[in-house]
Amino acid sequence: MNVVVVDHLVLTVRDLDAIVASYRGVLGMLPVESGDGRWALAFGDSIYRGSPSAPWPERSRSLNRRPCIRLPHDPWDARRASGRRGALMGDIRVGSVVIDCNDDDFGAMLSFWSRALGYVPREDPEEGWVVLRDPTGGQNVNISLQAVPEPRAGKNRLHLDLYTSDCDAEVERLLGLGAAVYPRTPKPDEDFITLVDPDGNLFDVIQKDA
Repeated sequence: MNVVVVDHLVLTVRDLDAIVASYRGVLGMLPVESGDGRWALAFGDSIYRGSPSAPWPERSRSLNRRPCIRLPHDPWDARRASGRRGALMGDIRVGSVVIDCNDDDFGAMLSFWSRALGYVPREDPEEGWVVLRDPTGGQNVNISLQAVPEPRAGKNRLHLDLYTSDCDAEVERLLGLGAAVYPRTPKPDEDFITLVDPDGNLFDVIQKDA
């Protein structure tokens, strides 16, 4: 398995100012330049490196970064990214990303994400709830699954970006585990493929050379 890391989360938001203010205030995240004229929120120093002319949503190919939340644009001056994280927040961190899924799909989702990431349950799964963790003890964020009665409506507001050194091979492997290719027209020179998990949630598999 060549999936390297769950690198960052991409949020689709209605009120960018309010979302950024919330993440800065609660988690102490700071706006940083993505290197392509776009912006992100990150823990600590600038994490993206790339050509300013690179078209969105092309990603930088550097793996030397910290977990972040990427935003579609940024209204703040880069100089506001200075300062220490500890001065802005208390003892808090992102412990897990929770994915809601339909009751009937919970078993399939548990099987898929466990095998897709090589994760294991942190504790024995409860009815409709499980926290999956990286068994190597690395810095990868936990993924939690929660069964809910209502179906997903529309495009999910948050999705995972999975980094790998062999995108084509990993896509084939994930398709064999139960994922499907999301129907869309790719742009030239894209380095990612969008898939859907067994519950219909979107995620991207991104080529990142080691």
